Amino acid sequence: MNVIKNRISLYIVIAVAVILLIGGIIAATYSGNPDSPTRLLSLGEKYLSELNYEQALVQFLKVIEIEPMNPRGYSGAAEAYAGLEEYRNAVDILNKGIEITGDASLAEFLQKMNIGIVSGKVCDALSYFTGQTDFNLENAKVSAVNTSIKAYTNTEGEYNFYLPAGQYKLLAEYSGYMPMVLEFKLNHHRLKPVGSGSRLKPPKVR
Repeated sequence: MNVIKNRISLYIVIAVAVILLIGGIIAATYSGNPDSPTRLLSLGEKYLSELNYEQALVQFLKVIEIEPMNPRGYSGAAEAYAGLEEYRNAVDILNKGIEITGDASLAEFLQKMNIGIVSGKVCDALSYFTGQTDFNLENAKVSAVNTSIKAYTNTEGEYNFYLPAGQYKLLAEYSGYMPMVLEFKLNHHRLKPVGSGSRLKPPKVR
């Protein structure tokens, strides 16, 4: 009888140990793993709601790295980029998600963000109005007033950046020239370049 009781006790101990081991594995997998996609998404959503876009971006980019077929990783990252006014990155990450996942919801999300391209050229106004070949101004600074968005012109005097739909003022500046402000409206659902040329005049010498 003692032998039988000892065996039963041993089986019970083994069974309890197995149950505890399985429970520990499940807990580690679903709740204790700081890099689980579910946990990262939850943190990303939390940071978005708190307007902590830097930390939200970190979480969603981790989701993309671990689970690249998860569309929310891309749309969440795009929201975080937009919150940081990094609109070009927002568009790029959504296009990447569309290419990798083929998820139609990401294309819809991109359209709803209403981000378009503003492009233009900065040149010397006098050369333009006298009929001469435009004297392009390289390294001119072009910025959207009241935003952090800015760009510098290339050797052809060209610039481009991304903005959400809305009414804007562009400020073009170049050393030795009078600054110029240009008002324009970026229409909804326009995802192609909007020309915004600026021609700067040198200051008058008295």
